[in-house]
Amino acid sequence: MRISLKLKQKLVLFFVGFAIIPAFIATFITINNSKNLVEGKVENLTKQISVEKISFIDTFMGNISNDIDSITKKKSILDWNINSMRDIIMSLQEADPNILYVYTANDDKNIIIYPNVQFPSGYDPTSRPWYKDAVNDFGKIIITKPYEDAASKQMVITIAKAYKLSDGKTAVAAADINIDILLKSVTNTKVGETGYAALSLDDGTIIAHPKKEMVMVNIAEKYDFGKEIVSKKSGNLKYNLNGEDKIMGFEQSKLTNWIVMTTMNQSEYAKELNKSIVQTLIIIGIITILAVFIGFMISRQIANPLINLSKLMEKAQNGDFTIEVKKTSNDEVGQIQDSFRMMIEAQKEMIKKVVENANSVTVQSESLSAISEEMASSSQELAKTMQQVAEGSSSQASDLQDIVGLMSNLTDSIENVYKE
Repeated sequence: MRISLKLKQKLVLFFVGFAIIPAFIATFITINNSKNLVEGKVENLTKQISVEKISFIDTFMGNISNDIDSITKKKSILDWNINSMRDIIMSLQEADPNILYVYTANDDKNIIIYPNVQFPSGYDPTSRPWYKDAVNDFGKIIITKPYEDAASKQMVITIAKAYKLSDGKTAVAAADINIDILLKSVTNTKVGETGYAALSLDDGTIIAHPKKEMVMVNIAEKYDFGKEIVSKKSGNLKYNLNGEDKIMGFEQSKLTNWIVMTTMNQSEYAKELNKSIVQTLIIIGIITILAVFIGFMISRQIANPLINLSKLMEKAQNGDFTIEVKKTSNDEVGQIQDSFRMMIEAQKEMIKKVVENANSVTVQSESLSAISEEMASSSQELAKTMQQVAEGSSSQASDLQDIVGLMSNLTDSIENVYKE
């Protein structure tokens, strides 16, 4: 079934469409660009926070690593001068509250430590992982994986470096570091209202997370996004965890190879985007109302004269040529009104001539009728005369026949006489 729309409705729809369609296209482009812009900002934010946390970790580790490196170059340490060594080690430990112990051990299984610790009989420092790792990577600073200190229950790492004593023997200088300050600097990070930061080893094992149940979970083994983090080491990614879409920025430490991950929920940053969408839709609604109003006003200016003209045409169609056509504008509609007015005037003039000609024909018809009547009367008289002539001719014909009969008889008599 075809829907028939009036001119006004068509014009209103045209103006509304003319206003709304570009607005919707612009809105779609704007929202899409805004979404990309917001996501880009979130990616930059999360990545920047991760970089800042890594910078803090590297600075923290770097300072202590430099302290350990510096004592391996001091003459009293190289000469294994116990009294001087104790002063140097004590001075280093007391200068930083995050350093739990500073110590040095050699191949002879001797160890000097501050604060003093009573080791069990037969304790062999050269068998400890920190000693072996340092010797295996001789001359370089090594940082062990975090472990829980048996006494304090705090997360601890060991920073160590192997070096040569003056007598050529191998020794290792080391310090046990409380990394709670590092872990808290990560777990206390707030990204928006619900975003957070976490810290993992280079293999994906979480060592700091706001949710304690996530600590020591290997995300590379459990989640696909964890594999991507461990593989890329640095960058951004979008992922879904427990039905929640998230954006993450992550960065790896150059000293420890640890990875800081900063996460923000999509629902949070989408709030601002949704506000923008609502505002945009309100603007579109206002534009629609204005478009309908303007379209109605303009359509009325265009359609009303045409509607009035259509009514006049209907009257003219029914034979009413007394209509008066007024020109309402100087545009195309006015030109149509002018043309129709001129056509009506021409029709009136033609009808006037037709009436005049009809009157003339009527007069001539009446004259012709009179003549016809006279001719009819003459014809009747002529007919009577002709009838009389006809009657006379009939009598003469009868007499002639009698004469012919007599002549025939006479002829027969003559013939008979001749024969005799």
